[in-house]
Parts: sequence; structure tokens; C-alpha cells
Amino acid sequence: MNREELSEGLRNRIGDYWKVSSIAVTSQMALVIAIVAADIDSSERLLVSVAMIVAALFQIIAGDPAIKGSMMIASDLLNLDDDELKGSSSYEDLKATPWAMFRLTNLVLPVVVAVVAIVTIY
Repeated sequence: MNREELSEGLRNRIGDYWKVSSIAVTSQMALVIAIVAADIDSSERLLVSVAMIVAALFQIIAGDPAIKGSMMIASDLLNLDDDELKGSSSYEDLKATPWAMFRLTNLVLPVVVAVVAIVTIY
């Protein structure tokens, strides 16, 4: 693959991640607003708790492959024999991208939001 195809693939994977994240975060925010705004009885607490867990799992399960795909495409871009790319600031930025931190954040943040919301319910 050439640089343009890899760059387009990277943009697509990052776009996929943002779509997944926006859906999951919006779902979690709606559930948190429902928790705060409503007087929830015990049967509804379980339902809202399950919904929070599902939203967190959706973020983790769908977000991690998008980050991994971006990481692999970025690695392919960095391994191209392209002097123009290697002399650019984009190359240095791509090389310094903390992919492991992104994956960890994708795992930890939804879990923390779900746990805090569930603790708030009970």
C-alpha cells in the first residue's frame, strides 16, 4: 500500500473510533442524567445498572479494535521507505503517539463512569 492509502485507512479507523466513542459517551450521559433527574426504585436501578454496563462494554469492545487498527496502520506508515514522510513533523508525531495509553484509557474510562453511576444509584 502507498502512503495515501495508508493515510486514508488511518483516518477511517480514527473516524470509526470517534463514532463508537460518541455513541457510548452519549448513552452513558443520558443514563447519568436519568439517574440524577428521576427517583429510581429498586427494579429500575437494576435495569439502569445493566444499561450502564452494556454502554461501557460497547465502548471497550468496539473501541479497542479501532485503536488497534489505527496502531497497525500507523506502524505500516512509519515503515514506508518515504523520505518526504520521514522528514515531516507528521512522521515524528505519529512515531510519538501513545497507543498503549489510548487503549488503556478506552478500557478504564468507561468502567470508571459505569462504576460511579452504579454507586450513585445505590
